Amino acid sequence: LHGEAWLGLGLDAEEAGVALVSPWVSVPTNDHDYKTLFRNYPSDEIEAARVTKLLRRDLTPRVKDLVVITELSDYGRGYKSAFGRAFKRLQGNVETSLYYERGLQAEDAAALVEGLRLKPAGGVLLISTGPDYATLLEALLGIEYREQIFASGSFHQPDARALAAESAQDVLYVAPVWKPESQHARKFAAAYRDEYGEPPTLWSALGYDALTAIAQGAVMMNGAYRSDLSGLMRSLDFEAPGVVSGKVRFDTAGECSDCALEVYGVRDGTALPWEAYEEFWNQRYGVKSDS
Repeated sequence: LHGEAWLGLGLDAEEAGVALVSPWVSVPTNDHDYKTLFRNYPSDEIEAARVTKLLRRDLTPRVKDLVVITELSDYGRGYKSAFGRAFKRLQGNVETSLYYERGLQAEDAAALVEGLRLKPAGGVLLISTGPDYATLLEALLGIEYREQIFASGSFHQPDARALAAESAQDVLYVAPVWKPESQHARKFAAAYRDEYGEPPTLWSALGYDALTAIAQGAVMMNGAYRSDLSGLMRSLDFEAPGVVSGKVRFDTAGECSDCALEVYGVRDGTALPWEAYEEFWNQRYGVKSDS
């Protein structure tokens, strides 16, 4: 389930005493404060705050003026709204907002970005999904766009980057930290490969962690009445083993409290964590290394 559909189940879940854990939904904010909704994926508010910190505090040179290109969907509108608020708080300026419908065609993408040829701003943030990333990046490549390109966390999906190919070079984004070298993660990866014949993605791991959290909650309940499960999962006593961050815990709002976000830069088709990508950034912008 995504977006409003997930939130729409909140009331029914409360009445039934059922805990719902989503490994993918980032939007919208749980304004109704439904006690039975959880997610082990960062909300748009959490990711937007991290992206804003990257742009306005961490990078040299800092980015103040941006063009935001957003798909018209629950995800696109929710992410843009969260980012706009966070960016403004740190004196960032969204110079222009451009919108498109999913399933973007090449000629429409070219027309959408044409104005950036003369007014590029300090960079572009793409809030998109799937193959539309590739279409937008190809259009930006077509106008020889030279400013920095950023993307929302959905760009971490391998298919999105693979479709973008060379046009994804040096795109920056943030996504949940996944350290698949941990013992628990290696065991999960081996079992996943045996079952499906391919290595797991971050999203596969997040789905597994969501199920693990529910199972752990049921074990900790030890047969008690199920309506108490949500309260248990929001308490400090709750912790489940996780293959993404090492453990799954929720705060009192049902958000993941251990959702660390990593900065990634794309180089030759590979998403590199910041410590591996930083040298390319420094070379591109003439930044002297601290070392």
